[in-house]
Amino acid sequence: MRKLLSAAIIVVFCTAAGIFAYRYAHPNVIQRSTAAAVSQPAASADITSSAEPSESTELETETASSDDAEILYSGVMSEGISKEQSDVDRIKAAVDLDWNRYALKASPAKVLQGKTYSTFDIWDEDYIVGPRILVDQGTKDIYTWAPNDTSPVPIAKDKAFDKTPHSIIGTVKDGAMMSVTLTTSNGDITVRRLGIDTTKLSSLKIGDRIKVTYTGIINGTDTTRAFIIKLENVS
Repeated sequence: MRKLLSAAIIVVFCTAAGIFAYRYAHPNVIQRSTAAAVSQPAASADITSSAEPSESTELETETASSDDAEILYSGVMSEGISKEQSDVDRIKAAVDLDWNRYALKASPAKVLQGKTYSTFDIWDEDYIVGPRILVDQGTKDIYTWAPNDTSPVPIAKDKAFDKTPHSIIGTVKDGAMMSVTLTTSNGDITVRRLGIDTTKLSSLKIGDRIKVTYTGIINGTDTTRAFIIKLENVS
């Protein structure tokens, strides 16, 4: 038994001594093996990293898309503003009004008889005056439009912008903050009373007789194409 145990111990000792001697004689082999084992997970990590886009890359892509959309929107808006300003310049050149006093403000496009028109209102401070101005989006011809019109009126044929003064007399039927309703021989008309000459208007009670001075035309009870200049009391 003792001989068997001694033999086993000798075998173990010899084996250990052999392994130690091999490592001592071949150190580079051990280092390469160890380096390969360590570098393999790193390579795997690199593969995983390249397969999935980083948060930075995604953010850059989203930012680029947002910038492109903003540039496109800005371009569309600039083009729309440019077209609108072009229409405004064309109207001012064709319509004889004091554009230091009056302003043009765009309204939604209007479709009449199959044609689409850019639409503008004439403003005198907080009051819309005169007919609506239309610009044919195809030909760029200019027209006017009022609620009682059956078709657009070419700007050159509209008497609204004639500068000849006219007058009409009526009796006060009702008054509001910015206008007054008068009963005339043609029926009831409503005219503005703010932003005009009222130096000779001392009373505005129901039953008072008022003379209205205007340019343009009053067609029956339609005052759309009239520009009111002055209100004054008459006996």
